[in-house]
Amino acid sequence: MNGLIKSSRGKINPNSYFMLTSRSHTFAKIQTTLLVVAVVVATSVSFYPETAHAITCGFGSDIGGGECRGFITSGTTFAVPSDWNSNSNTVETIGGGGGGSGNNVSNGQGGAGGGGGGYSKKTNVTVSGTVTINVGAGGGGGGGGSSGSAGGDTWFNGASLAASSVGAKGGGGGVVASSGGTGGVGGASGSGIGDTKYSGGTGRDVVQGSSGGSGGSGAGGPNGDGARAGEASGNGAGGGGGNGGGSDGANASGGNSGAGGNNYGGTGGGAANTGGSNGGGGGGGSSFNNGGAGGAGTEWDATHGSGGAGGGAGGGTNAGKTGGSGGLYGGGGGGASGGGATGIGGGGKQGIIVITYSVGSTAPALTTTSNTGNVGLSWTVPATNGGTNLETYGVWRHTSPFTATSSATLITSFATSTGTTYSDTTASHGTVYYYSVTATNQAATSSLSNQRSSGPNSGRIIRLKGAWINGSRLR
Repeated sequence: MNGLIKSSRGKINPNSYFMLTSRSHTFAKIQTTLLVVAVVVATSVSFYPETAHAITCGFGSDIGGGECRGFITSGTTFAVPSDWNSNSNTVETIGGGGGGSGNNVSNGQGGAGGGGGGYSKKTNVTVSGTVTINVGAGGGGGGGGSSGSAGGDTWFNGASLAASSVGAKGGGGGVVASSGGTGGVGGASGSGIGDTKYSGGTGRDVVQGSSGGSGGSGAGGPNGDGARAGEASGNGAGGGGGNGGGSDGANASGGNSGAGGNNYGGTGGGAANTGGSNGGGGGGGSSFNNGGAGGAGTEWDATHGSGGAGGGAGGGTNAGKTGGSGGLYGGGGGGASGGGATGIGGGGKQGIIVITYSVGSTAPALTTTSNTGNVGLSWTVPATNGGTNLETYGVWRHTSPFTATSSATLITSFATSTGTTYSDTTASHGTVYYYSVTATNQAATSSLSNQRSSGPNSGRIIRLKGAWINGSRLR
């Protein structure tokens, strides 16, 4: 594998075997491929130098800390990179936003806004080869007398949302009704797949007699549910909802259109007739004006995040205006204007898949030699060093098997130039100890090596995983 891994509690895939020997009255030689992967948590010794080092990413680009991040906005398959780390990754998804509905041509009523796409995140997805994906399309806005289209579902590693490793539901389209339009349902968290899930906002209904369109609703994002739209009133249109964790769009009042809701950080909502920014909702269009577009989200970088929703279009006699489009990614579109002429709903925006993973080197290989009152340790240099020189080794110990450094004690750490051996002279006679070793380079620390134990007395019985070798039971 190539590259380094996250400098804040990074992890590295091991690929080694160890040899354990125990001496007293007998001698047993054991080889195994037992591997233990764990999050490294160092409390008494700093294993993470502050210096940043560039890494080469098999997918995406270096975002610092030994991590790579990339975005998928199209396609049906994903080739898993050779440096993929199944023990240190996140896959995040946003469903497509629903389109706003057109106006009701029979009674001049404005259109209803579309729902925002849902958000789902999964940590440590195990994949290899090529996997099937889907990026949900944004729902189209409805024409005069037509409902908006639903946004598509987004998923990763599966033939469908339900069968995937992680995925998010798309938002529903605004619906034209004979007596009041119905806002599109937000992509429900309950329909998503993942460890962390948030719903997209649900669009606002349009009450009979309002010629302004209601706003669309924002997409769910890493900071929470998508915000809801503002309601239309008279010729005034509702503002679009902010993105995940943001605020609702403002309602129209007295024919005056509402502003768009702010993003999760409390900014970005557009005033009436104005588009949102940084995931804020677009403002509702005042009389005879189109709705403001929702702002593109910025949670992951300057151009990628959960989108704010479009504002509704302002109504009035023969207005025929278009609801604001949703923001990238997953924002719902605003409803069309009413008032006689054909109004068109704003389109929802497509979804996205966001992949973040750590890269790095292998763990060292350890040998333990059991003697009365002390344990001699030795190990091999890791097969790969993550692209930069190794700096320190750490030796971890506990009186029972462990899979994380948080469950063990760091008994020593020293420069790799010192060598690859250590004698634990603090071992107590009559106690079984379990040992693992980690290696650290300039940016991160490896996962734990495979684990070895020493016998409590002479080392005549050495145990590992319940197997039997040379007549001795292995722990």
